[in-house]
Amino acid sequence: MRYPLFCVLSLVLVAWMGAGCSSPEPVTYQPRIELDDLTAGLTVPDNDYCLLKSDPTQGRFACSLAIAEFAPVGGEDSRELALVPMKTNQEAYWADQLRGLPGVRDALFLSPFDVRAAGPGLEGLCASAGGLDASLLLAYAPSRFGPNAAQVVGVLYDVEERVALATLHASARFIEEEEGEEIAQDNKPGDHRDTDAAYQAGRAFERHAMVCLQELMSYDTPPPTTQPHQWETPREDRWWVPRVIRRP
Repeated sequence: MRYPLFCVLSLVLVAWMGAGCSSPEPVTYQPRIELDDLTAGLTVPDNDYCLLKSDPTQGRFACSLAIAEFAPVGGEDSRELALVPMKTNQEAYWADQLRGLPGVRDALFLSPFDVRAAGPGLEGLCASAGGLDASLLLAYAPSRFGPNAAQVVGVLYDVEERVALATLHASARFIEEEEGEEIAQDNKPGDHRDTDAAYQAGRAFERHAMVCLQELMSYDTPPPTTQPHQWETPREDRWWVPRVIRRP
């Protein structure tokens, strides 16, 4: 059945008006995740990183870095964390930060699939990272706990030794001057990343991680190179060396 043109245009107009009048998606908040929720008993810096091990090393860098993101599961007020698949844009942010860092060969983003055999605990995470030939593991947990307040906490581990090398923290909060309170940026038209707490805390955390890695690199020296073999075979027994025959 064919419809007159004005009927088609009317249907399009109704659909457009309906889309424009649709209610925005509700903004959800999480409990404020602290470092103890991720790993207990470690020193927590304030908007910075803190090295827990600064001993000189040899041959740690260059290496691969495994990155694991955790998020709360089990309900709105639950502080239980679980490894989650990283979003594509998050992987892109990390790749951009790590680009040009000479001590990191590549970034490996762990997913629940990677650790399902070894388990989600520290042992399982390190075992999975080691299976991918990563020497370092960065585990972190972002949380947005208000309309425009967020923070990220994380721990950098030595994969082989299963010890924490550093802890990291970044937070951000923005108050609207006119309202005098936090206002969610999600449903505002335009680009508001400069005043988006979740975005700013995430980028700050990545910068802390880069500076932390650079400091660890400053304590590292290259592995010993293979020395040429010192031959001890007498010259007359070196059958592989061509002999010069002198003619009379």
